[in-house]
Amino acid sequence: LDRPAASGRPWSSHLDVSSDLTGLTIDAPRPFAKRPTDARPTRVVLDLPQPGRNDLRIESGAARAVLEFTRRADERWILDRGAARFDGRPLSSPSRPGLLVAGDWPEFDLGEWLALRSATAGGPMLSDWLGPVDVHLDRARVIGFEFLDVTASMQPLDGAWRIEVAGPMAAGAVTVPEDLSKGTPIGLHMQRLSLQSPRAVDRASEREEPTDPRGLPAIVLHAEDFSWEGRRFGRLVATVTRDARGLKLERLAAQSESMTISGSGSWLVEDGAPHTRLDLDFSSDDLAAASRALGYRDAVTAERALVHASLDWSGGPGGDAMARRNGSMRLELDRGQLRSVKPGAGRILGLTSVSALPRRLALDFRDVTDEGLAFDTVRGDFEVREGGAYTQNLLLKGASVDIGVVGRTGLARQDYDQTVVVSGNPSGPITIAGALAAGPVGAAGALLISQMFKGQLQGLARVYYRVTGSW
Repeated sequence: LDRPAASGRPWSSHLDVSSDLTGLTIDAPRPFAKRPTDARPTRVVLDLPQPGRNDLRIESGAARAVLEFTRRADERWILDRGAARFDGRPLSSPSRPGLLVAGDWPEFDLGEWLALRSATAGGPMLSDWLGPVDVHLDRARVIGFEFLDVTASMQPLDGAWRIEVAGPMAAGAVTVPEDLSKGTPIGLHMQRLSLQSPRAVDRASEREEPTDPRGLPAIVLHAEDFSWEGRRFGRLVATVTRDARGLKLERLAAQSESMTISGSGSWLVEDGAPHTRLDLDFSSDDLAAASRALGYRDAVTAERALVHASLDWSGGPGGDAMARRNGSMRLELDRGQLRSVKPGAGRILGLTSVSALPRRLALDFRDVTDEGLAFDTVRGDFEVREGGAYTQNLLLKGASVDIGVVGRTGLARQDYDQTVVVSGNPSGPITIAGALAAGPVGAAGALLISQMFKGQLQGLARVYYRVTGSW
């Protein structure tokens, strides 16, 4: 406590405290947040130079902050100006009002910052005290997705924030409304956007909390180059609106040189629990290129491919939803080939297991070459139940061979349990093919399969096979 030399001037006070903060919980956005068991060497210096003003300097771990607080006429204290950074570098108080944030951040969660609210009605909003932000983020989480190595600058607008981002996973502008509860969507206008869920090791270390879609914001997205979990979709436009029960995907449209995807869906709370529904239409005039873009080997080529899927499952649209999916799918392929390559896209359709059968079983059909099995059409319907795709009518028709498939393809378990019938005109003894089969189907099974594909299979000879095991 310093007594001034001049009479009438206020006394000044100085408080200097050091602690490792063990036992203290800090419930605040990261990297401020701290568990009580964590030690964080900290020094806090508080200066009271005059009534109505407090100067605060903080050094806590790698964080540094210089803050100046003033008391308003209504006796409320406000942050007048300050600066903060989290890379251990020194800093000084800025000349302009507001909190200037700069430097390198280890991690950032947009939702945690947007959730900051004053404890009293009519209290200050985030924009009342947070000034320009110009930071490099090692890891940033935005609405459930993770971005690495991001440079971001944030400026306040009238009732919103504009965030300019640049990095290998995201480049463009994001507009975030100050009050998301009003239903105004977050706007993303991106040149590049690559969505990636948090790493599995990070998810395992955190307590999994089910996400309530009723608390998520509306989104309008325009991305010129969009990818999700390594799958490239090209240009994407999506509109997500808020509903009293959660979110609705009003529009989804993706287009690239090899494919077009359109769809709609919802993520709503039904009977007290989240439920997701999705309707998708996929079309391609180059299935091999589309397969490569979606992260699969180009095991199946086709000049025309159409897929319609109507799916629903309990919970949200996370990567672990595969085992819970139910619904239906329709597949149509024209003029293509099942190529003799390692399993890829075809394994999901249950086709790769079929492509090698004629050559392996010595049927020696004319349209089986070293390049694979050519077909004119492939048609099939699938019922999806708890991560398995079941078909009773998957039919491949070729120039001299037809193949029918009945059974299950395990989308979640990644395995097969199918019965296959190959029909054609062999050049060698049919008994050889029968002797080399993996296992007999049986007379009853053969009769049942024949009835399912009655009138659709050509050729004089038919051989039946069981296809089981892992992809």
